[in-house]
Parts: sequence; C-alpha cells; structure tokens
Amino acid sequence: MRAIKSPLIRCLLFIIAFVIIAIPVLGVLGIDSSEAFIHLQDLRYEKKNTLDAVYIGASDVHAFWQPLFGWNDCGIATWNYSVGALPRHAVRHLVAQVRKTQPDALMIIGFSTLKKPKEKVDEANAHRVIDYFPASGEKLQLIQTLTERLEGFTSLDKLEFYLPFIRFHSRWDNLKQWVFEADEDYKSSKTAELFMNRIKRVHLPVEPELPAEPTMNEAENALVELLDYFDAQHVRALFVVSPQQLKDSHLRNIVRLKRIIEARGYDCLDMLQKAAELGLDLDMDYYDTAHTNVHGSMKFSRYLANYLAREYGFADKRGLPEWKSWDDAAERYRELISPYTLPFEWNSFPRIDLPAPALKAPQKAGKGILVSWNAVEGADSYAIFRKQNGAWKEIATTQSPTLAYQDDDVTASRTYTYTVVPCRESDGGVLYGNFDVKGKSRKA
Repeated sequence: MRAIKSPLIRCLLFIIAFVIIAIPVLGVLGIDSSEAFIHLQDLRYEKKNTLDAVYIGASDVHAFWQPLFGWNDCGIATWNYSVGALPRHAVRHLVAQVRKTQPDALMIIGFSTLKKPKEKVDEANAHRVIDYFPASGEKLQLIQTLTERLEGFTSLDKLEFYLPFIRFHSRWDNLKQWVFEADEDYKSSKTAELFMNRIKRVHLPVEPELPAEPTMNEAENALVELLDYFDAQHVRALFVVSPQQLKDSHLRNIVRLKRIIEARGYDCLDMLQKAAELGLDLDMDYYDTAHTNVHGSMKFSRYLANYLAREYGFADKRGLPEWKSWDDAAERYRELISPYTLPFEWNSFPRIDLPAPALKAPQKAGKGILVSWNAVEGADSYAIFRKQNGAWKEIATTQSPTLAYQDDDVTASRTYTYTVVPCRESDGGVLYGNFDVKGKSRKA
C-alpha cells in the first residue's frame, strides 16, 4: 500500500480522524448536568423499536413523569428525552434524533418548552442540550439552529459548541463517574434526593377565556413550524400541559398554543385542568412551584400511563422476556425510593382525595410514643405508618373518630418517624388519601 505523501491530504485525514475520535470524548466536558447526560446519551442503549413513547421537554418532564412508574402501572416503555430549560427550537432536532432508532414511538411534547411568548436562548441553555446530544449530523444542525439565536456570538465563539474543550478544558479535574458509565438502572427516571424530599405549596391557575388574536406571536410561529415538520415526517405527537404554577403571560400563551394544536388535528392533554382528578395535594406533592416531588410524580405518572395505555392501545409488556431489563429496573427503582414512599403508593388501586391530617408532635407515653392528629372529614379510618430500617411500614389502623395511637414497640433512645393517612372503605378495599410526606419524629 502506497503511503500518502501529500501534506494537505495528510492534514485533512488527521483532522477527520481527530473529529471522529474527539467529539464523543469532548462531549463529556460540557455543562455539569448528570440528568441531561443520562436522558440524552443513554437512549442509545435501548433496542430499536422497543419504546412506546418518548417524552421531550424541559425539567418538568423529568420531575412529573417517571418512566418506571408508567412501567410499574401499565407495562408501557417510555423515555424522558428531556433537558432543563430546553429551547423550543431544539425540539425538532430531538425528535429527529429519537426517530433514528424509535421511528414508531409516540412523541410526547411538554408545553413548558413552548409556553414563553418570547424566548431568549442563552449560552448555558444551549450548552446543556448540545454538549450531551449524540454525535451525529443532527447535532451539527442543532448547533446551527441554536447558535444563530445567541446574541453577540461570532463564528469564532461558536467553535466552543463544536469542541467543548475550548471552554470546559478545566473539567478534566472534576469529571463525575456518570460521565463514563451509562446509568441504565433506572431508565431515565429521576433519582435526585431533592425530588424525593422537598415540599412547597403551589397555587394552580385557572385557564382564562381569551379572544382570538389577529396576529401570531413568536411562540405560535415556532409551533406552526414544528407542526409542519410533524406533518411532513408523519410524526405521531401528543402535547401535554404539566399541572404547575404559571405566570399569567405563560398561561395565556398556552391557551393560544392549544388552539393551534387542536386545529391541526394533534392531541393535547391539559393536565393543569385535571389536578383534582389526579389527586394532587397542593400542600404536599410539589418541591417547588414548577415541579412535583416523588409523591406528586407518582400521581401524575399513574394518570398519564393509564391515559396512554387506553388512548393509544399500548400493550402491557411486563413479564415478557424481551423487556426483562424494564422489570429489573422497576424493581431496583422501587428499592431505591422506598425510604421516601409509602407501600400503597405503588399500588394501581385508585387513591381518594382526602387531605393530609395535621400531625401533632409525638409525645412520650410510658415506655412508648403517642402519635396524634386532627380529624379529616370523610375519613372512615386512619392508617399509621412508621419509618424503620429506612423504609415506611404500616403499623396500625384506627377507626374514626379515634385520633391517636400509642406505639409501644419501640426501643429506648431510638428516633422514630410517623405519618398518618386518612382512609375510606370501599367495595374493592381501602382507599388511601393524602399524608404528611415528611412525618413527625420523636426519640423513645
């Protein structure tokens, strides 16, 4: 074989080889976001044509919807292809990338990435989606789409998106393990402790009646472009509004966007208007005004999973050999979050919208601990749960109107945490209501 003597050709071949080798490596050097990395990168480990749906959107997607909750309830295989503060002009590129391996999957599009009447793409948001996007021709188009919307960016500035090493070279010293190892254990379900523990009261807005506007705003024009792409590529799509606290301008814009979506014949599921039907407790089910904690996410996921199975005919694949990895992942996920959830939350049996009892501070009573609470109207009984060995366990039930229980099965000097759930009897069994997700603690 003759050696290549031309310096120009040798230089070009070196550059091509460098890009092929370097881009996948340099992709780990961007914005330090394990969620973006896991959601965007790990999809490549799922076998072709095995996903029922892929949920694309911003951070509310991976707070509200947990793929393994959907699997646990209905056996549907989904993926969160979501990135915090995802720019709306990136959605088309994410859809195109997903369809390379999952062409038949339903594309679920979160409204949160579409809702702003005007959107300013900033450098950090662009990096968050670009840096961990799989190396491909679609990535080059994504870079072009987003960088042309960055104000004051020169052609030279844009190089940092093609070669993140230019900006993030110092990250070699603090790279995390997740950069080098795929986290297939939890199928893009959220695992951050903040998601499981934190509580924030929210106020959900009521959708206003709006007159038709004679001209379309920036968000509406971007939506029309996206729907035109869906039409041309025969993309099946469902648009979902998350039940979150919203600015008035965002809520009004959602109303306008819904009109366009429905007029074009695409499905739109407004979960904001179904908060009561979901059983969301606005005092206990959120960790901030835009994201649910694990308890609210279970309720949202249960409703959406059943909706998808019913409306789109997705088959239950639990127990099938081809989907064993999903069964295994669901079992690991349940164990992972068991310290934060009560056992009945995993049951598909419906919940009831009874408010959480107000717990009083537990008191020492002889050699035991006395747990007491305020009455809940409509409750037939109360289930008392205690956290022990890192997991919640039901230890007793009292019949209404009894509002106290003494736990004598305690060890001196150990601290115990309790919560109480109001219940109502039904023909099919016991219906559980809401509860104080952190509970109250006392040392014996």
